[in-house]
Amino acid sequence: MKVTKKRLKGREGEIALTPESLDDLWHLKYIIEKNDLVFSLTKRRVEGATDKIRPEKVEKKTMRLGIRVDSVEFHKFSNRLRLHGIIEQGIDTGSYHTLNIENGVNLSIIKNWKNDQLERIKDSVKASNRPKVVIATLEDGEASIGLVRQYGVEETFNSKYSSGKKERTNKSTKLEFFKALADQLQNKLINTPAIIIAGPGFLKTDFYE
Repeated sequence: MKVTKKRLKGREGEIALTPESLDDLWHLKYIIEKNDLVFSLTKRRVEGATDKIRPEKVEKKTMRLGIRVDSVEFHKFSNRLRLHGIIEQGIDTGSYHTLNIENGVNLSIIKNWKNDQLERIKDSVKASNRPKVVIATLEDGEASIGLVRQYGVEETFNSKYSSGKKERTNKSTKLEFFKALADQLQNKLINTPAIIIAGPGFLKTDFYE
């Protein structure tokens, strides 16, 4: 998270932020609350006289709007935060609008700030400088890979293989299983400097060796 502006008088005022990761968007879910005034660039349809004649030609234009927040939604799988509210500053004042906040999108929040919200901003700024960590867990017949995020572990890969005594899977199937896991971890190493391999028994040791 980047803090691009901070103008406070006591605990009241404006803080401008730019989220840089999914974790930052998750933090914003708990920083922004109902009745906050939030400004950001957005797209909205603007109708002119000719547009009313040919409504199919109406296009969305990029503009900066300020909305009085009514609700906040964190969408993990689409990597965005959706802020619903009523336009208070900009065109179509009094109409409902949704700001879609994604990584790299700057937003300004004007409110009476609480101590825990200010602390959360500090924590998110510090966390952005920490290296990412991936955990691979192995137990008999199954492996999972997860990225450690500030809100928990996000599973990115899961694989199983049959280890039953009646099936002739043992060594060859196990090697295929290890290779699939190693390929996934190799991809993670591009953006992640640390990988933890964990699990009960000797399977994790066999994989590491």
